[in-house]
Amino acid sequence: MDFFIGKLLPILGYFSAGLIAQRLNWLSPEKGSLLVRTSFFYTLPALVFHSITHTQLSRDILYLPIAAVMVIAMVTAMAWLYTRSKPMSQRDKGTLILGSMSMNAAFAIPFVLLFFGTEAMAYAILFDLGNALVVFTACYFVAFHYGDNALPTKQVIVRIVKSPLLHIVSLAIICSLLDWRLPEPYAGAMLSFGSLTGPLLLLGMGVLFTPKAHHVKPASLIIGLRMLGGLAAMLLVMPFLNIEDPAIMAGMLMVAAAPMGMTSLSYGLISGLDTKLLASAISISILIGLFWVPLLGWFYL
Repeated sequence: MDFFIGKLLPILGYFSAGLIAQRLNWLSPEKGSLLVRTSFFYTLPALVFHSITHTQLSRDILYLPIAAVMVIAMVTAMAWLYTRSKPMSQRDKGTLILGSMSMNAAFAIPFVLLFFGTEAMAYAILFDLGNALVVFTACYFVAFHYGDNALPTKQVIVRIVKSPLLHIVSLAIICSLLDWRLPEPYAGAMLSFGSLTGPLLLLGMGVLFTPKAHHVKPASLIIGLRMLGGLAAMLLVMPFLNIEDPAIMAGMLMVAAAPMGMTSLSYGLISGLDTKLLASAISISILIGLFWVPLLGWFYL
């Protein structure tokens, strides 16, 4: 009950607040988009920098983020093969592929902590580092390759290389390897600012959440690829990681099979993908995740 009140209720509360504001015409879709953009371009970089610099990285555990990259690559390949087999517009292809790529580790990690403790959570966070690298590179590429605001491949690559978000992740990794952190009170201020990411994203998602009957099938496909595909890919990768602790294995599985990452909506907004479908699919996947992620943990208890 304490976990529900402390972790899950705020998620539902922020999303519901955005949805109510939309229904009462207090916030327009444009304001919802502004909330999502603000979280992505301002608060998220602060949160990522603080999280990585406060995570102990070493060469001995490099296989964890590499494993996450492999899992995402396998899911992306499945999504790409599906788009090749069906007559779909470039925009629809990009929406499907992007939606299936990003893991919402921030959703799954509290469950890992609840079920298996701090050690398993630490491994899950390191595993998520690979997801973060993919989000700031491959996801960006997919969004601007397929979106209505599509750019030539060379220009997309140049944008990725010049992306402030990628620079922040790279700087954070270097700082972590050198065991350097921002001193207080600056580190605390950065964490407080970065902690606004979740509320802003969830409020924006609520404002943008306009589920339609024709969204059910494509949303179900995206969610299936993200959550079931992620689980299957992780089960295939797991034997090569030489991990014997069931708790650590379970934590990584829970992250790999997590709901859709909310950053996919941010990329969809700036690249011209189907943001209404992405918002609906993300919201539904989070609701499913409330039961799905704990169920995975229960199997390993």
